[in-house]
Amino acid sequence: KLEAVVEDEEEDEDEEDWRDYVVEDKEEGEEDDFNGGGGDDGKGPTTLQAFQNLGNPIGQLLQGWGVPDEHVGKMLMRYPWTRFMQKPETWVDRLMRRRAWLQRMGLTDAQILHCVKLASRFLLKEAEDLQENIRFLREYGLDEDQMIHAIARYPEWMCGSIAKSIQPMLRWLEDEIGLPKYRVQKVIAGTPQLLLMSVRKLNPKVTWFRQYGFTDRQLARAISFSGGFLLLSLEKNLKPTVKWFEKTFDLQSFQVVRIISRSPTLLGLRTTENMHRKVKWLMMLGIDKYRVAGMVLNAPSFLGLAMPNLQAKVRWLKEDLGMDDGQLRSALCRSPNLLCLSMADNLQPTVAVLEDLGLSKPEIAKVTSRARFLSCSIDENLQPKLDWLVARGMTKSEVASVVRRCPGFLEVSLADGVERGIQWFESLGLEPGVVTRMIVAFPSVLVFGKLEPKRAFLAGYFADDELVRMITRKPIILGCSLARIRARVLLLESGGILTELTLCSALAMSDENMAKLVERRSGSEHLVDDVIETEPPPPPLLPPPPPTQAGELSSSGSRTAATTAESAALLPS
Repeated sequence: KLEAVVEDEEEDEDEEDWRDYVVEDKEEGEEDDFNGGGGDDGKGPTTLQAFQNLGNPIGQLLQGWGVPDEHVGKMLMRYPWTRFMQKPETWVDRLMRRRAWLQRMGLTDAQILHCVKLASRFLLKEAEDLQENIRFLREYGLDEDQMIHAIARYPEWMCGSIAKSIQPMLRWLEDEIGLPKYRVQKVIAGTPQLLLMSVRKLNPKVTWFRQYGFTDRQLARAISFSGGFLLLSLEKNLKPTVKWFEKTFDLQSFQVVRIISRSPTLLGLRTTENMHRKVKWLMMLGIDKYRVAGMVLNAPSFLGLAMPNLQAKVRWLKEDLGMDDGQLRSALCRSPNLLCLSMADNLQPTVAVLEDLGLSKPEIAKVTSRARFLSCSIDENLQPKLDWLVARGMTKSEVASVVRRCPGFLEVSLADGVERGIQWFESLGLEPGVVTRMIVAFPSVLVFGKLEPKRAFLAGYFADDELVRMITRKPIILGCSLARIRARVLLLESGGILTELTLCSALAMSDENMAKLVERRSGSEHLVDDVIETEPPPPPLLPPPPPTQAGELSSSGSRTAATTAESAALLPS
């Protein structure tokens, strides 16, 4: 179970969130966000006029709150201009009261500034007129944090009608989309703009998503993760983005569905050019288009991050961690969510833990390219596993050796994976100290799965004491699949040469070589030696036995060959 500390998705300067994209128009007859209009059409002040009037009391007040000049000019255009010019002191007093009310609601100064910059019409209403909507959502179940989040993101919803917009939207999310109530509360807190949307305009989008291939569960998951994509235009934004995924990566519809359901915020990017630029950058690193497609399928959210953010992480992996180009490509393809992790909160602290164990930067770079443990939580995942190894009596250097040779065990759940597997070995009658030595010699036993079916099959061909001895001396055989073990056992048994040694050697051979050997040597008295010597094993971790003298072709030479093969058979193929 991976528990990644994923940093908030950052966006390029030209990658604003979905509030600035192509949003559907309001229902006919609905009041616009801002009364009074404005512009160069003669119905209101021009932008130049607005900036020329920054000296009035309202402009001075907004500037004093930290609102940039361009936003002040925008607000002065959108507020009812005649009221401002007739009684500016009255409106200054109202804005001051509204700011104090927001502070009492629990909003920070930064959140209040964001509300003011939106120039929402809620600033023109009295607090008593806004309390009804707030009271309604509280009764629906939103807690204080969710309420503050909703107000800070889009305070305009407090001006909406409960009967005409808010209540129908809540009912639509529950009945039509199938979200439970607690999920609806989360969606409203994250995307309060939905409370002002018409259900009639959302239904065509939902219908299109379902026709494209989204199941009800996938659509509900996407909306609960980020309902903002429902605010976008179907023709100008949603369909072109989906087409881009199909064309760029040669994906089928079910694969695009998987991407969007996992990261619906990608639909909110202003243009697909930003994503295309990141794809080209990955290909410049030496990753071909099909592997980039695999990265997008496994961790699509990195396409929504800012390019400087991605480049900084790759630069850190190469310069600080010391990865070469091949290791970098392997790490990104194996674990693309590296690009989504925070360097300060996840990547750098994890590397520091490994350095404390005694691993060098090149060794960390090597194990990182082979495993995905950099995305694991240190306090809840990595450190408990390292402490567990120490508690079994391992030294610090032995723990480092286990991590160096089998980094994948850091990704496996301690309670449901590692401990359960070790308890199975101990259930065979092995002493805890013997199991610990087994882990030191063969760290891959920590990630073995489905051990009992393999033991039950082998028990039909070996006595209990032989089976326990074989597992103790050569536990690596349990790392093979049950199908592979069964095929090798049946072949060796058909030739009458099934022993511990021949089974371990045969499991290290390829299917093709094993079949050819059995077919060519069927019935030969030298079949045992051929099984052992046909395919040389990888270099053993233990020192090789001393070479035999020339002319020693007797039993001494046979023993040396068997011993070498036996030692090599202990190692993974």
